[in-house]
Order: sequence, then C-alpha cells, then structure tokens
Amino acid sequence: MITYTEIEDLLDFQSERQPIISFYLNTDGSRFSLDEQKVSARNLVREGRKTTESSELEDDVRMGLTSDLDKIEKYLDDELTRGYEPRGLAIFACMETGLWRVVGLPRPVPSLLVMEQTLHVRPLTLILDEYHRYGVLLLDKSNAELYEVYIGEIIKLDRAFKTEEAGLKLSTVDSPGSADRGKSKKEEEDLQKHFRRVSETLFHLYHRRHYEYLVLGGQQQLLGQFENFMHPALKEHLVGRFSAEPGKTHQSKILEDVVVIERNVETIEEKKLVKQLVDSAHSRGLGVIGLDDTVHALQMGAVHILLVQDGWHTPGIICRNCGLYGIEKKKCPGCGSDTTQVADMVDEVIEAAIKTGSIIEHVHPDAGLAEHGKIGAILRFSV
Repeated sequence: MITYTEIEDLLDFQSERQPIISFYLNTDGSRFSLDEQKVSARNLVREGRKTTESSELEDDVRMGLTSDLDKIEKYLDDELTRGYEPRGLAIFACMETGLWRVVGLPRPVPSLLVMEQTLHVRPLTLILDEYHRYGVLLLDKSNAELYEVYIGEIIKLDRAFKTEEAGLKLSTVDSPGSADRGKSKKEEEDLQKHFRRVSETLFHLYHRRHYEYLVLGGQQQLLGQFENFMHPALKEHLVGRFSAEPGKTHQSKILEDVVVIERNVETIEEKKLVKQLVDSAHSRGLGVIGLDDTVHALQMGAVHILLVQDGWHTPGIICRNCGLYGIEKKKCPGCGSDTTQVADMVDEVIEAAIKTGSIIEHVHPDAGLAEHGKIGAILRFSV
C-alpha cells in the first residue's frame, strides 16, 4: 500500500525529455469483471500509443514511451488475474529516469493514463486523505512497545523505547501482608518513573511520527493508571484501549483489535460529517443533498467536500461534447448535443470532484447518508 513517504519519493522523479506515464486502473471486482478490467486497461494503453505516435517527439523519446507502454501491457497481462485483491492499481513508468513503480490501492480510482513530465499523484493523495495514522502503545509494569497502524498494515518501531529508557524490572509482591513493605513502596516509585519515561517519549514520538490517533494496549487497570501520566494533548487523541502484553501479543492480534477501534472512530467521524452536511444544507445554504443538486454544485465548481456512501452506484448521462453530466436528460442543457448513458454516475461525479480539487469522503452505510440520497456536498460557496 502507498504512504505519504512513498509519494514524496515519487515526486522526486522528474524527466527532462521523456514524459512519465501515470497509469491508473479501477480493479474493484465488485464493480467490474476481470474481462472488463482488461478491456479498460487495453483501451488506455491503446490511447497512449495513439498519442505517442501522433505527437511531435524525438525518435528516442517516442521509443522510450513505447517501451514503457509495452512493459505496462505485459505486466497487466501477467499479473492482472482473477482474485486480484487491491481495488485500484497505479503504475508509474519512465525509461529515461529508470522509474518503474507498481502500487496496489485500497480504494477504486478512475481509470486513466496521463503522460507528463511529472507524476500525476492526485488520485493517491485523495486516497491517503481518507486514512488515519494510529500510534499504538503496548505497556506493562516494566516494558513498552510502539506500533504504527496505517492503511491496514502494522509495523513495530523497534527502537522507540531504548533499553536504557525502559522501566525497571519489578518483582512481584506476594500478598498485602508481605514483610517487605519498603520494597513495595520502591516498586511503586519505580513504576511511576517508568510511566513518566514512557509518557515523555510517547509525546515526542507521537508528534514526530505525525499520528492522528492513539490506542493503548495492556491490562485495563494499569492503562488507567498510566493515563494519569499522559500529556493532555495525547489524551485528546486517545480513542481506545485493548488487552495486550508487550513481547507476547502477536502483531496480527494487535492489528485485529486496532482495526475494530479504527472502524468505530471512522463511523463516529463520518456521522459528524454527515450531520455537518445536513445542517449546512438546511440552514446556511453551504450544503447540497442528493445526486441532482450535487451534480449542479460540481458543475459550478462549488464543492469543497464530496460525501458518497461507500459501495453505492447508479447510472446517469454525460455529454461527450462539452463534458456536462447529469441523471436522465436526453439532450445536454449546455450545448444541446445528445447525451450518452454511463453505467455508474458516481464514478463520473468522483472524477469531476478530483479535477476541481474537492475532498472526497467515502462514508460507511452506518453513517446515515442513505437517508439523504447517499450523496451530498459541503460547499465552498452557496449556489
């Protein structure tokens, strides 16, 4: 999966002479069969070849583009098979710079091929805007571990808490009646030192790693004590706890528990966004609800945030002459040309929103958007 760091690395690629190919393909198996995906891919490559052949390029530049298109076509023939899991695919290629990067995407993207001197990364940044980076702290009385969860993947920061910064190893007090009460007091002091060290380190790492949310794993009673030592800024971003043990809980189990918390957080945030949409539409005129009004707002360039219910599709029409689109008119209201039926108007709307710099938010069916037409937009200005 793609990360912001990888996008930054990709942006370093610039070509003086040969255009870079940015190839995107919608590989959502719930929407398109494998045959349909392959037809779409072949059509994109074919259009790329036509553009290459008709352009006024030097022979070696044209040969480089042709070679990259051949390589993309071969990759798709070999790798795009039944059961391909990512819902979107991106390929970046440029023989001149030695660039060849293939990225599976967690969201569908509009299928397109762009040939420019720099990479076309807008579809990637829109996907990344929908995901949040979680810092996950596992804690016990003497150890701490930090994990990152992002776009369904988990990594451990092995050097997050250095050995010399870890808490002291604490012996167990057998019973309240133990004679070694001085030792018990010492253990409490050491535990507090451990909590302070971890809290301070966590505060710096949280901001350095640009986490948006924080999750704690450990024994519930111990985590409750640790929260008293956390910086107030961290407490504001704490969104959940789960039972775990540093050094013993497997990463797959950590990821499983965090994904549940993440889904709950997303649902809450999406419900807030839907409420903001409805309030804006009903009170200040800075929101529209339903496909017709959303399409109109997009054509006016007024959409700031487009909200679409995840997995929703509906047919519509588009004017191939002037680019206007809508739901059912046979004649384009802009130029009077005949309109063309499209299988999924939602894809057209999302693509138009991308082109106008709008933020795209795919919301879960539980967020409540279904009650308001399954689509809407928070606007930059009233229309």
